[in-house]
Amino acid sequence: MEYEILRSDRKEMRLKSRKGKVIVLATPDTTEEEILLSIRIHRDEIEKKIAHWQEREKERESIHRLTKEELAELKQRTGELIAERVKVWAPIVGVEYGNITIGVYRTKWGHCKSNGDLAFNCLLALVPPMVCDSVVVHELCHRLVRGHSKYFYGKVLSFFPEYRKYNDWLKENGWRLIAMISPTAEEKAVRKNVKRLEKIKKLEQRIEALEKECAEHPPICLVGVKAALPPYGEGTVVRQDFNKITVRFGDTEKSYILDEKFTTHPRFENDEKIIAAFTDLAQKREQIESLERERAKLEA
Repeated sequence: MEYEILRSDRKEMRLKSRKGKVIVLATPDTTEEEILLSIRIHRDEIEKKIAHWQEREKERESIHRLTKEELAELKQRTGELIAERVKVWAPIVGVEYGNITIGVYRTKWGHCKSNGDLAFNCLLALVPPMVCDSVVVHELCHRLVRGHSKYFYGKVLSFFPEYRKYNDWLKENGWRLIAMISPTAEEKAVRKNVKRLEKIKKLEQRIEALEKECAEHPPICLVGVKAALPPYGEGTVVRQDFNKITVRFGDTEKSYILDEKFTTHPRFENDEKIIAAFTDLAQKREQIESLERERAKLEA
């Protein structure tokens, strides 16, 4: 069974399944043996959750996706409904509110801004009336209390005692509605591939620009240049490969990398200029190599 380990400064290890995968929430010192043992102990439970997720994903793919026309009509219906329900509930909660927006949201049913503006999911016209009201009351209560503390939910329940019942309905069934405005697995794959190709194209453009800069870089040749290095004395550069040089001191040869870290030996007549030139070119080459590795991963 495949699993992903996420380590953090938590007190104990915990297993969870997310999108059909096993996630191990481990402590910094949790061992591989402890992880495998925990997975074996909870294997049946994990497999049931994964199977449930797979069935849900299969159902999600079969759900009708709203067309632009259907979505526009639904937003209008929801806007009329929400305007009416907010008008009913605001005096009961005892608050005022600002503008109301109906949006296409995949992760929330409502939102209350600090200035009193309210936003609601366009799908609320498709839920049972009491479920819609539970969302309206929830957001209106944020005019009294920010955040989701016990005190906040106490306020919600004081106005809407059956809130938890209808909130549970949303948790259990809301994903089917969200699927109506979400891309299919095939559409997600197409979008992901488009983004991948766009990123590859940008990488190639950047690599091409850097290669052009390297090609136009002033030639730097140190072969034959004198260099001094205690205790070897004075030597001569006999070989050069990009930013690597080899200096011969009598019968001894020493190789050096010329970059920003090379600041002392061997000494040349104009060290700073030579090192700066090599460093600039070396950095561009390193960028090219890094970008090429990134491109290779995307192309794999």
